[in-house]
Amino acid sequence: MKWLLKYLFMVLIIVVMGSCAEEEAPKPEPIPENPHSYTIMCYACCDGLDDAADDITQISEMSHNENISVVGQVKWGKNYRSEHSRGDGSVSRFRYDHDTNEIIYSKHDGPAFRIDEAENLAEFIEWGRQVAPADEYIIFFIGHGHGYHPSFDGITRGILRDDMYTNYLGIEALCQAFEMTDAKFTLTVMVSCLMNTLEYVNELAPYTDFYYASNYSVIASNFEFPTFVEGLVLNNKQENAVLKAGEYTIKTQYDLYDEWLTDECSFDASIARCSSIEALNGEIRNFVDIVMQLYDEETGIGTEAMQQKYGFTIADIETALGEARHLQSSGRGKYREDFESIEWYKRCYTYDIVSIVNQVAGATNYPDLNELARRVELAASEALEYQRLYRSDRVYFSVVLVNSSEWKELGFDEANYEALAFDKATGWSRLLRRNNATYNR
Repeated sequence: MKWLLKYLFMVLIIVVMGSCAEEEAPKPEPIPENPHSYTIMCYACCDGLDDAADDITQISEMSHNENISVVGQVKWGKNYRSEHSRGDGSVSRFRYDHDTNEIIYSKHDGPAFRIDEAENLAEFIEWGRQVAPADEYIIFFIGHGHGYHPSFDGITRGILRDDMYTNYLGIEALCQAFEMTDAKFTLTVMVSCLMNTLEYVNELAPYTDFYYASNYSVIASNFEFPTFVEGLVLNNKQENAVLKAGEYTIKTQYDLYDEWLTDECSFDASIARCSSIEALNGEIRNFVDIVMQLYDEETGIGTEAMQQKYGFTIADIETALGEARHLQSSGRGKYREDFESIEWYKRCYTYDIVSIVNQVAGATNYPDLNELARRVELAASEALEYQRLYRSDRVYFSVVLVNSSEWKELGFDEANYEALAFDKATGWSRLLRRNNATYNR
């Protein structure tokens, strides 16, 4: 009997303690209404894209909350006339006014304003942070882009084109402006063509957490800007609101353009996590180092001995480079898959890095390269936060390839080989680093 009473008493204690613990368990903290404040900056130079004003005005039609601010600057095209532009290439600034729910424009500068000067971009960033301070900053660059070419000048490494002076805001000036202002953006968005190269991502990685761009071209003109703002409004209460807004923007654009895009069109957009880029670079360096060893070995033992030893020669690697996927459009607006000859490759310099390593690994069937190609593809996948393509297979990041004739035209010593890979802005090993015109500049 004593045993039974003792047992019942213990059960009672356990039940009581359990119920008390259940009652006193801490409740989860409620999600704050507005956990972060955001300022979205738009820096545009528009000639042929002057409808940006209409798209930007759409922002005022959205249901804003006080934690999302929008500021911007547009250098209008020389012949574009509107209520904001006199057709002389002048510069306007705008900001979203929460009290009136309107975009308010004001004149900032005249036609002499230079889009290519770092000081001008830096001053805009400082102004944006002053009129709209926030926890997180996002910056959009809207205009005509020129891709990334290893000649290290503003014309061929251009982000925004100003037709009035036939010049670009280049990546070097952009980075200088970020340095001058000590700016760090949550997201940097390129609404201009051929911006999703690893060269660009690497140069901007110190200044931005995420990078939005397209391998191909502007997938929906200036529509990204107001759609992103809308996506941020919808997702503002989420911890990863910026990424959700980017995902929303990409999805919305594809749905919008689904009705008129044809099978000949292939558009893409992606958001890269910049902190993962160095890991990708490391895998590419490993791959390139193996290829370098093969080049050196063939130089030492000769082509015939190389063929007997491995079953392939360096010529097979160079052919594989030429057959890698082009990320530059043909005149009909699609990826150049109908590879007519090696000559097309020599004229085209933007390639998918995953395609390159897979082509080279496949052409050689060398176990070490096959394993490294797999690791490069995995690292590229992990560096992408979100990506979507329209009627095409998956594309990761593009890199710049140039050839001997191009280098000669640029004033450098003629290259030793046809295919030069991987601009030094990334810090990678040179595929052909024996070439002084490229590796030892």
